[in-house]
Amino acid sequence: MSAQRGFTLIEALVALAVFALLASSGVLVLRQSLDNQQAVQQRIDSVARLQRLDNLLRADLGQATRRSVRQVDGQPATAVFTGATDGDAAAWSGRSALFAFTRGGWDNPAQPRSQLLHVQYRLQGQALVRLSRDRLDGSSHWQQQVLLDDMQQLQLAYHDGSGWNRGWPGGLDQLPRALRLRYHHRDFGMVEHVLALPAEGR
Repeated sequence: MSAQRGFTLIEALVALAVFALLASSGVLVLRQSLDNQQAVQQRIDSVARLQRLDNLLRADLGQATRRSVRQVDGQPATAVFTGATDGDAAAWSGRSALFAFTRGGWDNPAQPRSQLLHVQYRLQGQALVRLSRDRLDGSSHWQQQVLLDDMQQLQLAYHDGSGWNRGWPGGLDQLPRALRLRYHHRDFGMVEHVLALPAEGR
């Protein structure tokens, strides 16, 4: 009867080395798969945020009206639409609105408030923030919403019907025909929104 032969020490060490190599390869593949999945999800989330921003801009500007408002001190606003001039975005941060106007079309399901909403878009640091208030005259109470948190190289332009302008030169009761917003996004590079306003206002 032949004697059973076991593993030698060298064979056992080789087997352990092969097993360790396979295990580390499996962990690396799993880690790469998870990293790729996370990167894809981040890209999907970025696309969704950009789409929400575009939808909100179109909803706001598409309902712009010629309704002027009064400030907290009771003084009337200088125009129905105000727009910052193109230039250094850092100079705008936290100081004044990029653009401000009153919009209509805000649902009012039997509530004691107007269907109008005064809206401002501001740059706070590198974040684009939307401020809104439903009391148009003399109110200092704003609802705030951060729309995008990494906006760089911001550029604004306004169309007056004959061409694009870096500032809004319209009169007290005039709306631009369109607004163009450009900025650099960390995932997609330069992004542009071209947004129409009502031809006649309301």
